[in-house]
Amino acid sequence: MRPSARLLLLAWAAPAVLASAARAADDDWSQCGAGFQVPERPVSEVTGPGDGPETFYVSADEGDFVEGGVSTFTGNVEVEQGTRLLLTDELVHTQPDGTIDARGNVRFWDEGVFIAGDRARAEIERDVITVEPAATFMLEDRHGHGDAAVLTRFGDERTTAEDATYTTCNPGDADWRVTASHVEFDHVEEFGTARNMWVEFKGQRVFYTPWMSFPLSDRRKSGFLPPTFGVSGSQGIELTTPYYFNLAPNYDATLTARTMSDRGVQAQGEFRLLSRDYGSARLAAEHLPSDSKYNDDNRTAFDLSHRHRWSSRWSTDARLEWVSDPEYLDDLGSSLSQSSRTHLPRRFDARYGGGGWSAFMRFQDFRTVDRTAGRPYAELPRIFLRTNLPEKNRAPNVRATAELTYFEHRSRTTGTRVDVQPSFTYPLRTAGTFVTPKASLHFTGYDLNRTVAEASRDDDPSRLVPSFSLDSGLFLERPVTLSGKSLTHTIEPRLYYLRVPFEHQDDLPSFDTSRPSFSFAQLFRENRFSGGDRIGDADQVTVSLTSRLLDERGGELARASIGQIRHFRDRKVTLDGGEPKTTRASDLVAEVETRPAREWRLRAGIQYDTGTDRTEKNALNLRYQPDRRSVVNVGYRLVRDVHPSRTIEQADLSFVWPLGSNWRTVGRWTLALNEDRDQTQEAFGGLEYESCCWGFRAVARRFRRSGARSDGEDDYSNGLYLQLVLKGLTGAGSGTEALLTRSIPGYGNEF
Repeated sequence: MRPSARLLLLAWAAPAVLASAARAADDDWSQCGAGFQVPERPVSEVTGPGDGPETFYVSADEGDFVEGGVSTFTGNVEVEQGTRLLLTDELVHTQPDGTIDARGNVRFWDEGVFIAGDRARAEIERDVITVEPAATFMLEDRHGHGDAAVLTRFGDERTTAEDATYTTCNPGDADWRVTASHVEFDHVEEFGTARNMWVEFKGQRVFYTPWMSFPLSDRRKSGFLPPTFGVSGSQGIELTTPYYFNLAPNYDATLTARTMSDRGVQAQGEFRLLSRDYGSARLAAEHLPSDSKYNDDNRTAFDLSHRHRWSSRWSTDARLEWVSDPEYLDDLGSSLSQSSRTHLPRRFDARYGGGGWSAFMRFQDFRTVDRTAGRPYAELPRIFLRTNLPEKNRAPNVRATAELTYFEHRSRTTGTRVDVQPSFTYPLRTAGTFVTPKASLHFTGYDLNRTVAEASRDDDPSRLVPSFSLDSGLFLERPVTLSGKSLTHTIEPRLYYLRVPFEHQDDLPSFDTSRPSFSFAQLFRENRFSGGDRIGDADQVTVSLTSRLLDERGGELARASIGQIRHFRDRKVTLDGGEPKTTRASDLVAEVETRPAREWRLRAGIQYDTGTDRTEKNALNLRYQPDRRSVVNVGYRLVRDVHPSRTIEQADLSFVWPLGSNWRTVGRWTLALNEDRDQTQEAFGGLEYESCCWGFRAVARRFRRSGARSDGEDDYSNGLYLQLVLKGLTGAGSGTEALLTRSIPGYGNEF
């Protein structure tokens, strides 16, 4: 039996060296193999009954314990306290000074931490521990390791490291590392600071800062964020440097300098608020003085949004966007979705719900940013009321909606519209059938300010239109076995009859009414128009059939639907003086969605005109995703219009595909097939590289700008995007991850 002694001392806390790698726990280390190995912790032979968390157990080959003096332990010394274990060749405890000295082959284990050095000294009263010289450390959960000339831990509050290095690469294969003359970690405030810090990549110093602050956890900290850079035909060489202000736990701000070699320096700012009393808010503003590519004009934009739930029943939502010129988003925006916007909203919404009814009020206007797009009507305001009573089976149900809107426009007829629609239903439902008759009355009245061209028309027209519908269907199912699996197959026929008499409406304005895109859901709408200015006459029946394949838990493996409307008379109500519809059948609509295997997914839809024997709409989306690193998407879309110039026919291909264990290729190509000029709408392609501890992306992109330009610039924007990611430390680049996630369905970030 080895001699042992028990010491009652203050707790010895492990130095959490370079725990600043807050991202590392979320990174993927699968490329690293078994190169990173924390030395296995030996099974301690120290035992004891335990006198509290500050009790140490000491075991050694030889020991000389002196009460109140200097105690010495030599040979295979083990010190254990809770989850901590220290091994050393020699241990000296000086009780009068309150110090412990470990000498020779010092090794220390704690949860996820390993530290080694020649000597360690603990000052018990001050709760200070120093490991030196040439201390090494490993952080298991962060895949990090490094060394320092001196490591000092000041209780649980602070740790310092002198002449420290750190990397998340495998030992002996450090593609990158950081070095600093002094690093300090504040464990109370959970942030660290470094002085004279260099980032080395492939043996070359690539970045230096005399001082840097960084978080030790998800807790926010003021300081510079990683810069981004890129090259594009619109901006030239671009460098963005943001500074983050952690003003309070519930609000913060970011100021950014965006330097563009071809345009100048743009100032950007963002303020965010999250409050129980004031809701969530965001204010972003940008200003570029004297844009050298835009007649030296000043260019400005801002975006304000606010959302708050004032009580369980009341909430508000506000949004205000503004740009100084129509080409702003094309030139200075960062995505295709931004550049393709035609109007920027300016709105305020208020909602109420409870007590069996709900209310909605909106004030809305728009800033038009596409010169080819017409300006929509402003709604100042729109007030909408609805009853929200629960539906009762085999009982009468009465519901109602009411709307009051004032429409404003600079050059068109304006005025107020009142719209009221009560309805009555008596549903009859069973487990396998349903029949729902419904009767409605639709009243609309106007108080108009006509334009000179419409001065002869009535200023206060109105209409009253009743309607009746009967919705019915069956739900039939049977068990089936497919490839040894027990499934459920359903057949769901549905009949929907709609009767709406004709009411002359050509004298009514068209404030917000349009013809929505025809789809399977449109087969069961009471009104073929959207908005309140037109109510379509109807005497029709919809016949549809849906079939599903369900798994044992009710999950949908496949669904196919087909339907068509049969008209018993012509439709006379039109929009903007169009010709009445005389066909006796609507287009045939069919939809299919299935996953025949785990890696395959298919969605398809078709709208077929049986009268002209022509496809009016066609959509196909096919995805092949054998694993999380690979995906291929193929899409096709056709939307015909009576004006051939408005017909849309597009094909889309996007992919992420491995080229070995470290490389992936990414890309997307969207084509406008019906255009004679360059058919490319958007195209990008690039490469991703991922190693154990770093990754790199390079993406070249070209996309078409929207609208007509006043400065004669090219219709296309070209750019090169680069991103370097040092796992467990930070990334620098131009936001390529957001671009790929947005543009490639199924894309998964690997690093």
